[in-house]
Amino acid sequence: MNDSTLRPRKATPLWIACLVAMLCAALSTTMFVGATAARADDKADAVAATVDKALADTLSTLATADGKKIAEMLSIQASEILMPKGDGFVAVNAAKLQKTPKLGEDFKLPAGVKVKDHEILSVGGLITVRATLTMPGDAPDKILSGVLTDEAGKLKYMMLSISQPKGDKDPEAIKTTAAIKDILGAWAAGFPKGDVSPLEEKLNEDPFSAAVTGPDGQLFAFAYPDYFIGMINSFLAMGTADYSVLEGVQVDADGAVATARANWNLSITAFGQVKGKVVAHFCKTAKGWRLVGMAGGVPT
Repeated sequence: MNDSTLRPRKATPLWIACLVAMLCAALSTTMFVGATAARADDKADAVAATVDKALADTLSTLATADGKKIAEMLSIQASEILMPKGDGFVAVNAAKLQKTPKLGEDFKLPAGVKVKDHEILSVGGLITVRATLTMPGDAPDKILSGVLTDEAGKLKYMMLSISQPKGDKDPEAIKTTAAIKDILGAWAAGFPKGDVSPLEEKLNEDPFSAAVTGPDGQLFAFAYPDYFIGMINSFLAMGTADYSVLEGVQVDADGAVATARANWNLSITAFGQVKGKVVAHFCKTAKGWRLVGMAGGVPT
């Protein structure tokens, strides 16, 4: 028998044991973070592929001008589709398109429209997308602003607008951008005061679509302005808003149609600090700018 087998083993120094434990823990954490990141990447790829198909289907459906087919793209919970028309705009919901399919002609796109690029933001139970559309011939690009939700395995629009923004240097677009920022800013500033009147008086009666998601991804949809305001009042009743600020507001303005997106920093006593995203669609009526659709939530 080898003498070494009888020789008592020296105790492992404490610092070595600690180092090994730390390395194992670090390795375990790295593997966990890596696996989580991989799953996040897989999810993002899946969402991107689904949105790509939804956009392609959207363009081909709008080219048909078939109101019933267009209505099938829209959510049964709450919806609005909004586009400029002449000096004004056209806006309807899914129910109205189903009832009067001929209205689909107002939303007709020419054949051959392509998606040039798009930006996707997943917000809880919602997916928001802003896509640049290449039009046939020499026609200027257009912008699609959409908010989608999954219904029975298919993406449906709760909000959809296609317009041709006039650019940051256009005098009318500059006025529109300022007006939209004022409306959204007054709404956000009203939260610490428990005052929703700045937003309430700007809501469009019909169509109207609002969607809100919480940190758990639960979706709340509102097809009527009164219900939406009631939800906000109930939310504010749960606690005082210490502060509420919209940052990075960006507006695409096209005549009587405007779409906006922003970051919303909010602190409510009962919930703590919340950083969310907001997407809003506006139309210009005889009474001024009115909110047709709004979606907000916590990014996931």
